[in-house]
Amino acid sequence: MEENDDLSINGEGSPIHLKKVIEKVIDDKKHLHVFLDQDHSGFYTADAPVVVLNSEIFKQHALEYQANAFNQKQLSLFLVRHLLFFFYDKKDLVYPHDQFSVSKLSDFLEKDPEGQKIFKEMLNKITYIKNNPEWQQIVGMIITLCGCMNICKKEGKWARLFIENPENNLHPKRQAAFMSFLHEIYSEYTGINLSS
Repeated sequence: MEENDDLSINGEGSPIHLKKVIEKVIDDKKHLHVFLDQDHSGFYTADAPVVVLNSEIFKQHALEYQANAFNQKQLSLFLVRHLLFFFYDKKDLVYPHDQFSVSKLSDFLEKDPEGQKIFKEMLNKITYIKNNPEWQQIVGMIITLCGCMNICKKEGKWARLFIENPENNLHPKRQAAFMSFLHEIYSEYTGINLSS
């Protein structure tokens, strides 16, 4: 890995390996379909390509991010936003996406003692992510799902996601937050607000 490699979510050095899959998707429907594994509804009859995601993929992406893109001083803004939601009950600070303010978040993380403490804890958790399956699952989900949706949006192509056991390794509170997270990123990347 070279010092000037682009490690952003869509950069060449990104841990996201779904780009090759998405580039081959030829679906002009502008909707994201997510099928959880409980009932597989629609999965077998889906006419668009399906991307299958599971805990092992999330773990791999989280560990690759930690090993190759994390410098122990900074985190990607999209990752910080969603970690604040999942682990620190800061939904009002980061969602809904159309009311999100970078300056408000920066002020919280840089000037507020609670925000400074949270940011240091995030850096520490990602530094030692190999020992924390819950953080592997959440960080991997954020990187993979946001990366996939961002790539789809930029390519103008869409895929159906099949997520096997998204609740693996998660505390019940974070299991409950998963659908809210999915709803928020769907609205952010598609521009379609499901609650209106």
